[in-house]
Amino acid sequence: MPAKKAANVTVDPVEIIDRDGLKVVPLPTSKRRLRLPLKTLANVRDEMARVYRRMKVGDMKIEDGKGLVYALACLSKTIADSILEEEVIQAIQEAKQTRISNGTTRQIS
Repeated sequence: MPAKKAANVTVDPVEIIDRDGLKVVPLPTSKRRLRLPLKTLANVRDEMARVYRRMKVGDMKIEDGKGLVYALACLSKTIADSILEEEVIQAIQEAKQTRISNGTTRQIS
C-alpha cells in the first residue's frame, strides 16, 4: 500500500510493534518549517533570535545558522531601506503640497 500524503506530510501506513507487544504509531514527518511572516523589522529580529537560540542549544549547526542570520540581516536592511524610501517620498509630496498651497514656485533642493 503506498504512503498517504496530505498537506506536505507523509505518513507510512506501517504498523510498528515494540518489544512489549504494544502498537506504536509513527508520527507524521514534515521537512517544511512553519512559515513565519518576515514583513517587518520586528518579525526579522524575532526570527534572528530564534535562530540564535537554536544554535546556542545545539539544535542547529553554527554554519547553517550563520547563513540564515546573514540572509535575515540582508532582509532587515532591505526592509529598513524601503521604510526610509517611503518616508522620503511622503516628505517630498508633502513639501510639494505645501509649496502649491503657499503659491511659491521656488524649487526645493
